[in-house]
Amino acid sequence: MVPEKVRNVVLVGHGGSGKTTLAEAMLHTAGATTRMGSVDAGTSVLDHEPEELARHISLSLATATVEWMGHRINIIDTPGSPDFIGDARSALRAADMALFCVSAVDGVQVHTEQLWRAAEEEGIPRAVVVTKIDRERASYTRTMEELRDAFGKALAPILVPIGEEQAVRGVVRVATERAYEYAEGNPKGSQVDLPADVADLVHQAHTGLIETVVETDDEMMEAYFEGREPTRDQIVATIHGGIVSGDVHPVLVTSASKLIGVDILLEFLVDYGPNPTERAMPPLTSGTAPQIGADGPVLAYVFKTTSDPFVGRISMFRVYSGEIRADQELEVARTGARVRLHNLFKIHGKEHRDVTELPVGGVGAVAKIEDLRAGDTLRSPGMDAVIEPVRYPRPVAEIAITPKSHQDEDKLSTALARITE
Repeated sequence: MVPEKVRNVVLVGHGGSGKTTLAEAMLHTAGATTRMGSVDAGTSVLDHEPEELARHISLSLATATVEWMGHRINIIDTPGSPDFIGDARSALRAADMALFCVSAVDGVQVHTEQLWRAAEEEGIPRAVVVTKIDRERASYTRTMEELRDAFGKALAPILVPIGEEQAVRGVVRVATERAYEYAEGNPKGSQVDLPADVADLVHQAHTGLIETVVETDDEMMEAYFEGREPTRDQIVATIHGGIVSGDVHPVLVTSASKLIGVDILLEFLVDYGPNPTERAMPPLTSGTAPQIGADGPVLAYVFKTTSDPFVGRISMFRVYSGEIRADQELEVARTGARVRLHNLFKIHGKEHRDVTELPVGGVGAVAKIEDLRAGDTLRSPGMDAVIEPVRYPRPVAEIAITPKSHQDEDKLSTALARITE
């Protein structure tokens, strides 16, 4: 698939903000699952490790892929606990856009603000998804006020909810003022007349969105003053450009558990989301960066390594330039060693799906290469570019671990070494 039809998105936010449930809803809405996975029921595609199933929370990043409107959307789900911020920071490096999940019940929480600053440092476009809009004590208005207080006025409402708390039944597209309601269990919304009880909120949000758009262009501004609003294509192009530049942060609304608004979120990613060729190259510690594109040498970044009891060491990476093919020989910048990528695959939950190539923007993995570590640069032989490793926060606590017996010292040392790689 051409890079222009690929979207790499990472779901980030405070623990319990509904990231994994939203990801499961995206998978189900797109037809990737026949039944929506549940964190609480232990049927989640993304939370599949034994500890995650036992605790009902995400403990490490997970990936999955869906197809929507002829586009491929690679989803990276991340843990919300600050204890595992390393995975969230690494996932920001691998994605082209961050979707910040903010609960309509709990509002903007401290870890969300920390991750927002991390995304700013990484230079990654940001959007907000207001989640759990159907829960008791949920408030769209209150959440929007908290978002503006925390992240400024560059927020652009794309959707507003129909109904409140458990009575939420649909959403309204702000740009077109078209309303959609959802039958129970149906991920596809049906267009209805704009309900009178949300008309004022929608009109207010619509005016704000249009003013944000026309302020970017003198001709559109003049036409607006003459009573002519920008076309849908103009709105899409302007919002898209603002997202890529980091000047605009769209705000959407969903009830993932009721599958409300998820289809429009997927459509939003296709219409507005940046593609891999629009993402700036990560900073380099040395060398010259190649031009982002399918042609030219390979430059990729290893954002996570893990161990599988059946496959062994797995290294997950993002391709920034060139195209990686199975059995291709690449160089590990840290050591200068050359490695051959015998088996390429994409990770979908706990499934490994073999692929023959990964184009620019591809997020994939390779197994059984012991020389690879998280933070490594993979490149074509002869290149000098080295991608700067992700900077992780300083630890706030230290603890000593001692084995039960002298015989376990080597095992413990090996295990700790693997954790830090």
